[in-house]
Order: sequence, then C-alpha cells, then structure tokens
Amino acid sequence: MRVALVFDSTIDIPAGYEFALPYYILPLKVYVENKEFKDKLQISDEEFYSQALSGKKVGTALPNPSETAELLVKLSKEFDHIYIVTISNKLSGTWNMIRLTLDQFNIKNATLIDSKSGSVKSFYVVHRLVQDLLSGKNVTEKRHKNILQILCYSSRFHLWITYKEVEE
Repeated sequence: MRVALVFDSTIDIPAGYEFALPYYILPLKVYVENKEFKDKLQISDEEFYSQALSGKKVGTALPNPSETAELLVKLSKEFDHIYIVTISNKLSGTWNMIRLTLDQFNIKNATLIDSKSGSVKSFYVVHRLVQDLLSGKNVTEKRHKNILQILCYSSRFHLWITYKEVEE
C-alpha cells in the first residue's frame, strides 16, 4: 500500500532525520511586523525567534486553506492512504481546518491525528507513526490516541518553556 505523511510545520524534525516514506509539510503562516512568511520555507526558526527577541511584533496563523485542500486532494488520488499529524487542536485551528477540508472534498483515504502537543513531542508522534507503518501495524486514529495518552503522562517526556518576559 502506498502511503504519504502530511504534517504541519510546527513539528520540528531533527537535523539529519531521514523519512522512509513520502512526506509533505503544510507551512503555517508566520508574521513579522505584519509581513507574511511561510514557516520554514521563507523564514527559519532562528530568523523568527531573532525577530521576536528583538522586540518585533510576531504571530502565526493556519496554513493556507486553499493550498492545503489542493495538496490533500492531489495526495488522495496519488496514494492509497494519507496520514496527517497536526499540532494540538488546543493550540491551533489547523486540525479543525484539515478535518473540514477532508469533509468538504470527501477525502476518505485519510487518517487525521491530533498530536495533542507541539514541536518536539509532535515529532515523536510522527516518528512512531512511521515506525508503525513500516512494521505493518494497522494504524488508526484510535491507536495513536492511546500512544498519545502514554506520551502525555510519561515521566520521560517533559517540555520546558521559558519566557524572557510576559506582556499583558
């Protein structure tokens, strides 16, 4: 079975990591002083954080809905199944936007997985998904919800966030 992976640009892929399956990234929109960039394509993480730390106004938004729909429709025709992993739906509307896109275009050969996290932990979800697919496991959204519960409550995984300053 030919499968493809799709994930948003919040998932930080370690340098040198090689995917054994075809993958596609949906770049979030990143704003610096109201100028729009495609995350990781037109602006690097380092550039974004440098701008933020220098006091410039920064923000993010969902991936482009029409580009997302175009990609998912194309992949649904080229592959037997698409596995989509997104940043937590509690942090972004990306998961919901993709869910609506799958419904609108009647894409049935896709599994949408909410990573329930962002960045580093989300990469672990993608990594586990690839391992499961390559080992021939039956991958379902329910199976990955169970993996996410283990991940979220595991004492081995902690993500610390520090703030230079908090503005109200």
